[in-house]
Amino acid sequence: ARVAADGLPDALPTQADFDTAAPHLGAAYEGAWLLCTVLADRLGEDELLELYVRASDGVSVARLLRGAGWSADGLLDRWRTELGQLAETVS
Repeated sequence: ARVAADGLPDALPTQADFDTAAPHLGAAYEGAWLLCTVLADRLGEDELLELYVRASDGVSVARLLRGAGWSADGLLDRWRTELGQLAETVS
């Protein structure tokens, strides 16, 4: 509903979006869940888990995506496409 009202975000959710005082906390979590779904669709669930573990260990997500044959921009574009399709079903 937020995307339908405000338009597509220009960037992926950041750590600040998950602060308990942040506006639209629920939308940030829903966006992050969709991001995981997009990654799992592209890379597979095992690779998503591996990406999560390695990123938690401090490896750059951009580097991990490149290693999987994808880019941060490609991920952002695909995520925005999915968000847009969901927003159409709400409006």
